[in-house]
Amino acid sequence: MMFLAKKKLKFKRKGTTIAGGLDPETSLAKINSMGGICVDENNNLYIADSENHRILQWKIGLDSGTTIAGGNGPGNDIDQFNFPVDVLIDKFNNNSLIICDHRNKRVLRWFFEQNKYPEIIIEDIFCHGLALDKDGSLYVSDYDTNSVRRWKQEEINGTIVAGGNGRGDSLNQLNFPAFIAIDDNITLYISDSRNARVMKWLKNSTEGIILNGIQNKNRVKNPQGLVLDYFGQLYIADSGNHRILRWNEENQENEIIINVNGYGRWSGYLYMPYGLTFDNQQNLLVNDFGNHRVQKFDIMLD
Repeated sequence: MMFLAKKKLKFKRKGTTIAGGLDPETSLAKINSMGGICVDENNNLYIADSENHRILQWKIGLDSGTTIAGGNGPGNDIDQFNFPVDVLIDKFNNNSLIICDHRNKRVLRWFFEQNKYPEIIIEDIFCHGLALDKDGSLYVSDYDTNSVRRWKQEEINGTIVAGGNGRGDSLNQLNFPAFIAIDDNITLYISDSRNARVMKWLKNSTEGIILNGIQNKNRVKNPQGLVLDYFGQLYIADSGNHRILRWNEENQENEIIINVNGYGRWSGYLYMPYGLTFDNQQNLLVNDFGNHRVQKFDIMLD
């Protein structure tokens, strides 16, 4: 992958729709999702299709997805979801899926083997975002406690690692923490949605660091999805401003990466982006919620 010699990735300004379309429907060719997305080692895309209460697997290049979890209407049975908002692949447990079942206040593990039933691994948590660190510990953001908690492998009771000091905007507080990401140094990144800021939380810290830039034009509004690239640089779904930002650590400023001209339906535009991920070629994938599609922005190799 010679292109990774570059320190900063660049992407084409126009995206390609790889899942869904402009209208929300329940068919397997459509999505209606305010959720997260992820990609497996075979470049299959997984979508937390929140409004349709299911997880879709979408093979790149196909016109429709496959329901691999849920899809049985909203409910709290073991084969149902009620507004799933995030999904990730657990490489530490046979590439099973971990799913935040938001309105049922639980986190489930869903297996690909047909002879295995789903498992509830965390209960009574108003979860939103999920992340795994390099050791396989699971991190979950919690609306009720305005915190992020960590569960180590085989651990029953989680530990608060960020927030948990009531709802507020102090450096030790969060206000509806949404999506999260974590790097190899166990530094946690949190979209602190109601505070209109992204927080950087160093390992074992009692306070976070605000990543919001100096210039007003580059500040976030309702930040949602977060993802780290090959170099550890942070990308932010700035949902309220309909764009994707990248945090420039050197300049302490956000850079606009995708969509500089407001919201829209055209290929170079977004409308309330939520989940973010990279595929195996480091193309940037965006869950473009307002347009009910996932857009791929190809990496520029020249």
